Amino acid sequence: MSARTPKFIYMKAHVLQEDGSFLLHLYFYDRRQQEFEMSDELEFPSLEEATAQVMSIADEFRIARKDISFSVEMENYRDQTVH
Repeated sequence: MSARTPKFIYMKAHVLQEDGSFLLHLYFYDRRQQEFEMSDELEFPSLEEATAQVMSIADEFRIARKDISFSVEMENYRDQTVH
């Protein structure tokens, strides 16, 4: 991590299953509770790979596991709705 990298203390990860893939949205918070959204949506073939990426990014920014919020919206194959 470079000296210019912001110090984030909290990360919110949201995964949305869409058309068989998993889209990851990340939000970071600094000490002032200011929110920073990651500009790119990341796409993964599985929920496990999306989760692994969240943990890797958290490690890179030294965000403790207790300071990560993780939510998942899954498709319901019976009625084609998201839950």
